[in-house]
Amino acid sequence: MRTLVPILLIIHYVLSATVPFPATLNQRSLDHLTVENTCRWTNCDEPCPTGFSMVSRQGGAKHEMLWDHNHCGDKGMQYFCCPDNADRPLCNWRGHNNSGKCKAGCKKGEVEVGTLRTGCKTGFQSACCTLVTAVEAYGEYPRSRDRSSHAACPRSHPRFLFAASAGFGGEMKCDSGAKSFCCTSEVRPFTNCKWHQKATHLRLDGVCEASCPVGQIKLGMQRGSCPAGEEAYCCEGPPRPSPTPSPSPSPPPSPPPPSFGPQLREFQLNLQL
Repeated sequence: MRTLVPILLIIHYVLSATVPFPATLNQRSLDHLTVENTCRWTNCDEPCPTGFSMVSRQGGAKHEMLWDHNHCGDKGMQYFCCPDNADRPLCNWRGHNNSGKCKAGCKKGEVEVGTLRTGCKTGFQSACCTLVTAVEAYGEYPRSRDRSSHAACPRSHPRFLFAASAGFGGEMKCDSGAKSFCCTSEVRPFTNCKWHQKATHLRLDGVCEASCPVGQIKLGMQRGSCPAGEEAYCCEGPPRPSPTPSPSPSPPPSPPPPSFGPQLREFQLNLQL
């Protein structure tokens, strides 16, 4: 079991490595952010949703995409996908340093959208993307780490969203307690959220799958109460407003009353005869 001092050092290291989100964006209205225009990770062995496509990894091998196979067993990969009709971010894994001593964190003007422990003897890597609207929602919440039941949210991001012992999934798991996801305010794509243990059925019964129902965004993973595998924290965003009903068509004009003038005169003539 780890001693208290290394845990505190890891917490301090992670917090100091993360670049704060630009204050100018924190002051903006977030109503323009929706699930439909926000990038997300697929479930294992699934393609990008309709209207989305995979994001390439900057500086990687030719045709290399931003993907992660660590939570899929032998059932494919998870891909990071962004909407086709929006500005695309430039994304990369940061923190490997070719030494095995990974140091997570993104550069100024980037946001963290995932984590990875592959190739790391210590620490983990961050999936970092340049700040565009399609990843802006991710920048609205940093993560706090603590050994208590879950870390307290900082004043800059006071709205607690959820807590997960493994964060995005690629981080060192908390020995106790959990990492909190905290927002500046309600972020529309990250509402109506809950944990799912098996939204897909690629693996054996009893093995949890870190997957989300169709149309939802995955934010965190942890072992939780799973006997094997991991559960996923998924958000679907607020329900769409009901369409405004079309106004009822105006009733057709009433037909003119029938005219009996000629018939009435003929009837009167017949009576006189």
